[in-house]
Formats: sequence, structure tokens, C-alpha cells
Amino acid sequence: MTFTDIQNEVADRLNLTSAQALARIGRSINERYKWMASSCGLQTMARTTATASTVINNPQLIFNQSALGGGVEKIFSVYDNTITPPRFLGELTFDDVRQVASSGGLAQNYAIALMGASSVTIQLDVTPTTSYVLTADVESNMSTLSGLMVPVFAEDFHNILTYFAMSVELDKMEKYDLAAKQFDLSESRLGEYRLFIAKSAWLDIVQGVRSPGVLVNVPLVS
Repeated sequence: MTFTDIQNEVADRLNLTSAQALARIGRSINERYKWMASSCGLQTMARTTATASTVINNPQLIFNQSALGGGVEKIFSVYDNTITPPRFLGELTFDDVRQVASSGGLAQNYAIALMGASSVTIQLDVTPTTSYVLTADVESNMSTLSGLMVPVFAEDFHNILTYFAMSVELDKMEKYDLAAKQFDLSESRLGEYRLFIAKSAWLDIVQGVRSPGVLVNVPLVS
């Protein structure tokens, strides 16, 4: 379903026709859409990569442009993608990186220094004397839906947005019981979507098994 399809569906169910109502429904759809993308277990909606080049004599590095075109909200990992296999940096606390900081050479570790509205700044454990590119797996800002844009999650669950927008409109009409019912439907479908993403017959999960410098005797299926 496109943004317009969802918007029209909500308006049709509630017999709303004015331009003001359609605009308000659109804002509610986008509110829920961005709420979803930033909630637990739904990183698949916005997970992508970003790159940044180190600045000579500056141990901080800013990731602010994702491969999806949006800003960067969170970093999951940082690595040197110019070699095969990629060389992953370890993640430490900010204080730990401060204590092991050195000058020159390639960064081995990083810490999150600052998380802004659409950028993440990391602190490297070295002060670079040359410029080189690092890549990060990141969570990107979501685009604001409009027109024929399609929400980037499974279409069978697009009614999560429909139910939420209906709940907002019904609440505005002071039909609180009906509003609560639609909100509960949206939450129920959201929970089902989290399960839909998480379920797998073959996924091996071992916390920290691939962390740099950590050796864990766990057989991995290739």
C-alpha cells in the first residue's frame, strides 16, 4: 500500500473528506511509521551503511549520511571495508578509549561520543595522521512518507499505520473507547510483526562471538 492508499483508507472508514483531515491523517501515519522504525526489534526497517573519512589530527569521526539518503541515528558496528575480509573495530566505553588513545596508525577501537538527531560521532583510539575511510552498519532516519511512497516494511502489516491513524482521529472526536480499540489493534499487529521478523528456523545466536579479540569455542554453520 502507498502512503496515499493508507491515508484514503483511514479517511474512508471515518467518513472524513476535508483537506485538513487528510493532512492530519498523514501526520499521524508518519508519526507511527517513525515510531515503529525506532522501536525495539524493528531495525530491519532502517538498517543500512554509512561511510566517513578520518580527519588528520582529529580522533573524532562523524557519520551523518546513510546509504538510504537519510541521516544516521545509531551505529551498530564500524569496520574497514577496503580489505577482505573487513577489519572490524572493537567498541569500548568513551573513558576506555580515552585511556588507550595514541597517535598515528590505524584505529583498532572506537566509542560513541555523541548521538544527535541525524548524526553519530565516534571517538577513535588513535589520532589519525592520514585520512582513510571507515564504514559503519547504521540505523538511518526514516523518510517522511507522502504520495506514492510505500512504507518499507511487509505490506501485510501496513494496517499497523491504518489502525493507529484511526485511533488518533477517534480520540480527537472524543470517542475514547473506539480510539483505544484501534490503538490496541495497532499494537497487536506491531507485536505480530516483531515476531514475524524474529522467527527463524536456522539462526545461530551467541552474544559477542564475533567481537574483535574475543575467542569463543562455538561451532558456526557456514
